Amino acid sequence: MKSGNVDKLFNVEPIDFELPAFNFTTNPDYNHKYNNLSASPGQPQLTGDSANLAKYKEKSLEGYAIKFIEKNGKPVGWDGKFPLSALQTDAPPEPTTPKEKETQLCANSHADFRLAKAECRTQVAQCVFDESKKPNFD
Repeated sequence: MKSGNVDKLFNVEPIDFELPAFNFTTNPDYNHKYNNLSASPGQPQLTGDSANLAKYKEKSLEGYAIKFIEKNGKPVGWDGKFPLSALQTDAPPEPTTPKEKETQLCANSHADFRLAKAECRTQVAQCVFDESKKPNFD
């Protein structure tokens, strides 16, 4: 088949009605540094379904993901280690004392556990007491 005969593969009816106006919404978060980039082709080795897992046995799913990000990740901030630098946030520091941890756990006690703060603190204390009886408790 010659390229000029493509129209013989399907029947195209002429449009005899007015099409609705094209509605495009600009993404205010779009970063123009990506203008010259395009999406990568499909990555079946990353799907994780049983059919593809059977086909792609050379690496683990994580191994294929790392290979992909090493090849394609520079524009999105891949620096060779996880997490992606673009996704890192200034997370609040982790609690360093038992009292700080208790305060963190009970900060939203009513919403998270349907407990008043005092009840939450009692539960935390009971958990710590129970866990302290186990070997290797720090």
